[in-house]
Amino acid sequence: MSVIKVALLQMTACGSDQDTNQSKGEAFCRQASEMGVDIALFPEMWNIGYTPCPLQQNAREIGQAQAISQHDGFVTHFRALAKELKMGIALTYLERWNGSP
Repeated sequence: MSVIKVALLQMTACGSDQDTNQSKGEAFCRQASEMGVDIALFPEMWNIGYTPCPLQQNAREIGQAQAISQHDGFVTHFRALAKELKMGIALTYLERWNGSP
């Protein structure tokens, strides 16, 4: 029977600063890899730190502008990192799509 080690990355995001969240997330993934982890799981909507969607329309548009796709640099960075570390990374992010919730 094989054993799979999973890291639940319990970290606080740096608000909606995606560059800082990316750097912090990478550091945690590297630390998990050094501990022999097979899969690292991120907290919800890691790219924006689970910043709630505001009710005011102009603020909502600013928040929606932070949504990203699976092809954006934030996601592809972690895809490449997973390959480098030979580790699964379950990344979470606010996904861009057409339409409203």
